[in-house]
Amino acid sequence: MTKFRILLVLLALLAIPLSTLFLQTPGPADPTMPPALLSANQYYTHTTEREVKAPRLQVKKWLEQRRLVSFMEPTEGLPSVVSTTPISGNWGENGALRYANLDDGNTAIDLIIENRDPDLFHYQVFGFTAPSRFVINHIQGRLEYSQNSDGVTTINWTYAIAPNGLLTGPVAGYVLRNTIMPFMEATMDRMATAANAELSGKTQADD
Repeated sequence: MTKFRILLVLLALLAIPLSTLFLQTPGPADPTMPPALLSANQYYTHTTEREVKAPRLQVKKWLEQRRLVSFMEPTEGLPSVVSTTPISGNWGENGALRYANLDDGNTAIDLIIENRDPDLFHYQVFGFTAPSRFVINHIQGRLEYSQNSDGVTTINWTYAIAPNGLLTGPVAGYVLRNTIMPFMEATMDRMATAANAELSGKTQADD
């Protein structure tokens, strides 16, 4: 019981500086200075995969046109992207930057690290203005496309959260397990259903 009371006191003391931080209005992040990418073991990561019965280049182009965000549904605890604002470059090209405008009034910055046909779309999300900025330094995402000898494409979507430090790591892990993972699985289910309905049986050559 004594240890529990000590823990409560420590939490109360921590709440004072934390509440001050959360009341501050964040300044805009510099889009030209994205956070450095970390080694794989420093991220909290989830990967999910689905199969589409069509060649991978065709699947990749289809998803780029349809946009993965179109298969995302509002989820408690996760704001939705309502629009984007270009910063620099043409979206789809390596190094392109844009603001993602969220339905709660906050923004984040999207950066294309590498978009390579026919097998990779690698991106980073940073510069959050929401309170999540105190927990998450940046997010690294990958959409990877592989094709088997039968012409079936496997899409792997990897979502990796870089926490702001050791103390925020467990919070980032909790959010990933309880909010983001179910969201990713449901999004990929809807995407794969649509892709197979629209592309199944197509035999366009894979470049």
